[in-house]
Amino acid sequence: MADCVFCGQKAAFGKAVTVGTMSFKACADCYGKYFGRDDKTVVDAVKAARIFDDTARLKEWYEDRKESLKEEAEQLRSEIGKYDKELKEKTVGTCPKCGGSMFNRGDHMLMTYVGGLPTLNRSAWNTGELNVKITACENCGYTEFYSVPWNSFEKIEKKRERLKQIEEELGEE
Repeated sequence: MADCVFCGQKAAFGKAVTVGTMSFKACADCYGKYFGRDDKTVVDAVKAARIFDDTARLKEWYEDRKESLKEEAEQLRSEIGKYDKELKEKTVGTCPKCGGSMFNRGDHMLMTYVGGLPTLNRSAWNTGELNVKITACENCGYTEFYSVPWNSFEKIEKKRERLKQIEEELGEE
């Protein structure tokens, strides 16, 4: 019968802790201690015990782990960078409830009911439209709706600017 790779005692029947393609025989106590633990904890314990005879496989596992951790770190850096960029571009203020960042979720058109008795028939006769700007907090989910301005003020201001340009060109005041 094989020995436990964690403590050197006699391994229990059917008790093995698996990490990737490696299977480590264990006694009942060590099986209870290491089964279900993360891979690095198990491999570190096997390496520290110096009972497992295939040290090349352990070394290979550590090298593969380093590579996978480097790839994961790069992916996390990319995701964090994208989030930070989105945070800078799309935040429109702070949440009045929790102080988190409020994000612009765009302009949307809502269909509204207009008129007397509500019916299932939604037609141009009994419905209207309301354009809203939606902002939502990234932390608590608090959402605000604002009506989108009709841009009449902006249109008039543009017309005033254009009129001023024309008057200057024509020499009128």
